[in-house]
Formats: sequence, structure tokens, C-alpha cells
Amino acid sequence: MSADSQQPALASCLRPGKTSVVRVWFLRLLFLLATLGLASWASADAKSDRAQAIELGHLGVELYNSRRFVEAYERFERADKLVHSPVFVLYMARCRRNLGELLRARALYRSVVAESVPKDAKVQWRKAVEEGRLELPELEKLIPSVRIILTGVSPKGPPLRVWLDRVRVSQAKLAAPISLNPGTHHVVAQRGTEPAVHRWVRLEQKQSGVAVRFEFVPANQPAGPVRARKHPAPPPDKGNSSRRRAGAVFMALGGVAGLIALGTGIGAVAVDSDLEELCPTGTCAAAHESTVSLYYGLAHTTTVTLVTSGVFLGLGLTLYFTGKPSTAPKADQALVPLIGPGTLGLRGSF
Repeated sequence: MSADSQQPALASCLRPGKTSVVRVWFLRLLFLLATLGLASWASADAKSDRAQAIELGHLGVELYNSRRFVEAYERFERADKLVHSPVFVLYMARCRRNLGELLRARALYRSVVAESVPKDAKVQWRKAVEEGRLELPELEKLIPSVRIILTGVSPKGPPLRVWLDRVRVSQAKLAAPISLNPGTHHVVAQRGTEPAVHRWVRLEQKQSGVAVRFEFVPANQPAGPVRARKHPAPPPDKGNSSRRRAGAVFMALGGVAGLIALGTGIGAVAVDSDLEELCPTGTCAAAHESTVSLYYGLAHTTTVTLVTSGVFLGLGLTLYFTGKPSTAPKADQALVPLIGPGTLGLRGSF
């Protein structure tokens, strides 16, 4: 029997539809393997994120304990974006608190307290929420606030606008104290097209309800003589005025060092003239050893004081001309050099 005659017989031995059943099971097996592969990849990626978040958290704690709060906050924030944890958020709040950003710290503390922690959550999670619940009231006691008080304003008069640190304040917020971070704040009020009125207020921790007053002449009354009132001026720019004062001090020290260099230089020249007479051949006898030592001492002193004078004068000129005059009221200032036996310095008042 030929091979061609056997093929129909073999085909007739196969049950109808068996080929399609095998193909279906083969596809199911491939789908199962693909699903397991994706699950394994996702699990490995999740473990990688968790490990990286834990590493960032440990580094953040080290930076926090070293009082490097800005860097610590950045590490905790990155860790929380990888894998959320109230522990990370709690440390973020503590970093903001220590940086003086009390309002941002309060928002973070509130998010920790509002955290929904399941019963089977880790001990560290429950502890972080509890610590946040205890620390939040203590933080709120530190947050200062202001009350913006407006007098002479009529609802029927020109519209009144108020800005706090360049942010518009709504009328609803003016009715209650406004919480702020410690530091200097700028308040501006303007009625209609009238000139704007500026106020500056400096807040410290625990200062609550500090009044910032604005007094306007009622629009329905004729403007009469108004008693002038002194209002706080903007805080003076202490940095630039201090730079000018430091520049003046360094220039004075440079001048003193220059005078010393001049004196010792003249002395060195005089001793050198004496040595030319005592030692015409260039070699001095032992009897003139003290005179030679005096010459070298004066020469070295001249060199050192001359270099010091140049350094002080250069630094003083740089500081003086890069600074700006102080906006604070000037007090009596004096700077007097002190030169005497064994004494070199300055005496002054600023």
C-alpha cells in the first residue's frame, strides 16, 4: 500500500474537532504564562519602589537628626511619592516646622491626623498618626496671626481693596484673624482711586491677633485737618548698611597697618645706613650682630604690615562700595585708631 493511500485512513482516525481543542488549550496556557509574568514583573517593581522608599526614609532621618531640614524634607517627599506612608508625611511636617514654615507644617500635620489607618496596619503607621495628633495642637499655639482693622469705611462708599504679602484678601477673611508664618509681612489697603496705604508688621511665634489698623476719612464727610500719625516704617536693610560699616572698619585697619609699615620702613632704612658705615665690606663683626638683627626685624615687619594694609584696604573698599546706606535713623558714629606700646586696634561707636 502506498503512502498516499494511507493518508485518508490516518485522517479518518482523528476525532472531529480535536485540532481546534488543542489550539484553544495552547492559547489558554500562553495567556496564563503571560499573566503570571506580568504579575511577577509588577510585584518586582513594587518591591523595588518599596526598597527605594525605605532607603530614602532612612537617609531623611539622618539628615533630620543633623538639622539639615531642607534636604531631609526632599528625601521624605520623594519616598512618599514612591510608597505613601504617614511616617514620611509626619517627618515632612516636622521639617517645615523647624524651618519656620508653620502654615505648611500645619497642613501636613492635618493630613497625618486625617489618615485612615486600617486595623492591621503597621505599628509605625499607627504611632505616626498618634504623634501627629499630639504635635498638631502644640504647633497651632506657635502660629501667629493678624487682625486687619479698617475704620471710616462705608459700604456705600468707594470699593476697598486689601492685599497681604501681595495677595488679595477677601472681605470675608477680614472679619477674622489671619494666620501667618513668623517674619515681616506687608499689608496694603486702598479705597477707590485714593493713594494706597502701606503697613509693615513683624510677627513672632505665639503672637495672636496683632492689630494692623487703617483709618480712612468717611466718604460722606468733608476732608478736614487730619492729625499726622506715625506709622511703622519698613524694616531697615541691615545687611547692606552692616557691609558698609564693616568696609569702613577694614579700611581703618588698613590705614593703621600702612602707618606702621611706614614707620618700620623708615627705621629699617636708617639702620641700613648705619650698617653701611659699620660694615663697609658687607660682612659685619660679631659686635654688630644686634644691629643686623634689628634691621632684619624691621624689614620683615615692614613687609608683613604693608601686605596686611593692602589686603585690609582692598577688602574694605569692596565692602564699602558694594553696600548701600542704611535706611535706619543714624546714630552718632565714631571710629578712632588706638596705637601705643604693645597696642594696635580701633575704638568706635555705631
